[in-house]
Amino acid sequence: MKKRIIFMCVAAAAVLMTSCFGRGNRNDRAAEETADAAELAAQPAVVSFTASATGVGPIQWKMAASDLPSASEGLYDAVEPYTEVLNFEGEESSYNRLRLMLGGTPVAIATNYDGKLGTVEIVAPNVASPEGVAPGMPVARLLEAGPTEWFNQDGLLYCKLGELMFRVSNTLSDSGWQKINAASALTAGDFADGSKVEAIVYF
Repeated sequence: MKKRIIFMCVAAAAVLMTSCFGRGNRNDRAAEETADAAELAAQPAVVSFTASATGVGPIQWKMAASDLPSASEGLYDAVEPYTEVLNFEGEESSYNRLRLMLGGTPVAIATNYDGKLGTVEIVAPNVASPEGVAPGMPVARLLEAGPTEWFNQDGLLYCKLGELMFRVSNTLSDSGWQKINAASALTAGDFADGSKVEAIVYF
């Protein structure tokens, strides 16, 4: 909404302004304000969530898969079960997973192990750690919060921040790994350009 500064004038000046700008401009401004208000009202409200050590909202690590609600306002509006087959060194393994969607976009992936959510990955940008770090943010924002315990597992890069685990773009340079081994702090320069926080993970 445009900010307008209204100058209080004497009656004679007010008459002059009216003659210069006329009713048409006032009507145009009123129409513009109405259009702006309508546009804001049409935009969906973004609901923000804070992740805890066990999950976010109704999505809780190790909960019974059957207890997961079919939707949670602002977090996800659909649950899509599917089976993923992966090949490890010539040996195939199948995994029953749940893809949680919001407006047609994946916001979380959970793996159903024996009826429970054994692993959960939150990729929704409106879910953040207590420090304000969320999926999709640049790695530099995560580094500012002071993550610890960097490690590589199955070709994926993880770190711990407080009680949460994050997966980040696996673009850490050799010099970055040397810093980790030496217990030195990483910088954004240790990662490739565009590296991001990919997910909040529970496993």
